[in-house]
Amino acid sequence: MDVVTGIALATCYMASLVATGLVTRPELKESQALVAAAVEAYKREKVAPFVPSVLLGFSTTRFGGGLSGTPDSFSGRYDVDARMVWETRNMGLAEGAARRHRNAQIQQATFTKLRIMDQVAQEVAEAHVQTVIRQQQVRIAESAILSAQDSYRRNMDRIRDGQGLPIEALQAIQALEASQRAYLCAVANHNRSQVTLQWAQGWPVNVPQDNSIARE
Repeated sequence: MDVVTGIALATCYMASLVATGLVTRPELKESQALVAAAVEAYKREKVAPFVPSVLLGFSTTRFGGGLSGTPDSFSGRYDVDARMVWETRNMGLAEGAARRHRNAQIQQATFTKLRIMDQVAQEVAEAHVQTVIRQQQVRIAESAILSAQDSYRRNMDRIRDGQGLPIEALQAIQALEASQRAYLCAVANHNRSQVTLQWAQGWPVNVPQDNSIARE
């Protein structure tokens, strides 16, 4: 694989990670809902002067002293009220200001959504880079263990042949122990970086794969 092909594949893989984060992060779903709510509020504001408010009322009671003239003569009474009210603020002069206010809320919600999208993309990219670096450190640590093991075998062979010193074998053992500790730390850091990448993507391992990126 040449360098150009490797860079292209890495770019495509990074784009897929970012796309997954844009789908699954709850912050983006919240911002999308806020944008939709602001748009609906703006639509209602445009037709608000022409849509009346309907008020319905219902009341019931009993009245005594009917036509019979006796005090124990009671009968029921039911009243139903309906009213329609049109509202114009400041004789209609404030309607334009109200619509501009709603439009400003749409723009603010949209800018907030774009800011969160940039933040998610940055967090996913940084987490992916850390994962790649930690993976390289694991490979380096594995190579160091192999070198330390080879050095230990060589020193033991020299001691058996009467050419080496015990101090040399002890140094090889210490180097092997240090390389194993470094490998353990590298694996732990790599695992943490993978968890961070999953968090940056919104834990896609628990999300169904039939989701699509929300668009306006």
